[in-house]
Amino acid sequence: MTAVARWETSATPGRENSLHVAVNIATALGWDLMPHQRTMFETATELDPMTGLPAYRDVLLSWPRQSSKSSSVAVLMTMHCLSAPNRSVVYSSATGQQAKDFLFDVYLKRLKGTPFEKLIK
Repeated sequence: MTAVARWETSATPGRENSLHVAVNIATALGWDLMPHQRTMFETATELDPMTGLPAYRDVLLSWPRQSSKSSSVAVLMTMHCLSAPNRSVVYSSATGQQAKDFLFDVYLKRLKGTPFEKLIK
């Protein structure tokens, strides 16, 4: 059984996106993207054909609990850090402890043993 989103911004037909990068990073991190994640990455990573820059500055996800938000954010953070030299990511959560738990107990542990481990500073 699959659910259909009530509201979503659909990908722009013919516009280039970085879904393939997200799929490769997710695979390297040991995850398979679910259909709703693929839809999000297809749209959220669209590139403006005039500039080659991301088409969307902000992307808002409103997914319920246990629907792969953390793994999606982990893939997005990794994509951002790999997209250019000296990139950094600011991560926030409901509390500082929750942010710390995700970054150190989930994200950095997931990076260990992957091709990205050597990039951690």
